[in-house]
Amino acid sequence: MKPNILSVVAVYFVLVVLASVPAYAQPKQAACEVGSIKFTCPEDFEKLPNVDPTTSLFKFQYKDTVLYFFVANPSGKFDHNLVMNAVTGFYPGGTVAPFRWKEMKDSPMMSMRGQHEKQVGSWLGYDGTHLINLKSAHFKLDDKNVIFGYAWDWGSKVSNKQSQFKKADDLGDQAIGCNTVATTLNSLTKEFPQFRQYCFSTSAN
Repeated sequence: MKPNILSVVAVYFVLVVLASVPAYAQPKQAACEVGSIKFTCPEDFEKLPNVDPTTSLFKFQYKDTVLYFFVANPSGKFDHNLVMNAVTGFYPGGTVAPFRWKEMKDSPMMSMRGQHEKQVGSWLGYDGTHLINLKSAHFKLDDKNVIFGYAWDWGSKVSNKQSQFKKADDLGDQAIGCNTVATTLNSLTKEFPQFRQYCFSTSAN
């Protein structure tokens, strides 16, 4: 049985179209907005209520990993306390003591591709049970203050939490959080054609 000439032409056309699509092409992602910036919503994160009109908050959860991610576009100096209070508000209260926060002495963020310099800050929060690490990266993009950050509970990965909080030494980084910063930053700068961006283990401020 001879193949239908129209069917052959149709299959050929589809193959040509598929071959012309760049290898890095990605499906269209949802757009988010806060302050005066628009960015790609972080993949696999749940959108939470905004911390304030200039700060968006998101949550990622998989098994025992819970990660909070924020994007801020303040007109002036950014107040990290607002994010700290928002994140700890998701932890049970009652008899648990309130969180205390301490700025870490030296806690760099993993490296990421790109020419944009970042100013990194890191804090530890402790309430007698949970030890939360919060990191932020401050960028200047088109004369706008843009801050990305993430917070996570070390859980059982860290022993003697009270001692660790007292020392406030570097405990390491969170790869999912840093990768989300790199990807969201690129959604603003369009520096790289690939949608997903990744961090590297070599630490740099």
